[in-house]
Amino acid sequence: GGLWAPVIQIVMGAERVLAVHKPVWFHRTHRTRSAVSIIFSMFFIIASISLAFVLAWTRRQSKVPYYCGRKVAFTATYGMYVYCVNVGGGVRSYRNRAVLNTVSQK
Repeated sequence: GGLWAPVIQIVMGAERVLAVHKPVWFHRTHRTRSAVSIIFSMFFIIASISLAFVLAWTRRQSKVPYYCGRKVAFTATYGMYVYCVNVGGGVRSYRNRAVLNTVSQK
C-alpha cells in the first residue's frame, strides 16, 4: 500500500518535466505514454509485492513477534527498500517541482 503513491508521483513529475522541456514530443506521444506509465507502475508494484511474498515464504518457519511491521515480517532489507522508495519518490517529486518552478520563473 505504501509503494504505489511514490511511483505515481515519480511518473507524474517526469511527465510534467517532459511537458515543459520537450513540449512537441510530449504532445505527439501523449496517448501511448499514459499506457506505458500505467504498465510501468503496475510492473513495479507487482515486482515489489512478489519480492515481499518470496521473502515471507522463505522465512515462513521462523517466528516473528508481530506481523504489522514490514521490517519484521519481510526482513529489514525489504523494510529499507520500502522506506527508500517512499523517501525517493517524495524527493524526486519535490525536485521535479523545483525544476518546473525555476523554468516557469525565467
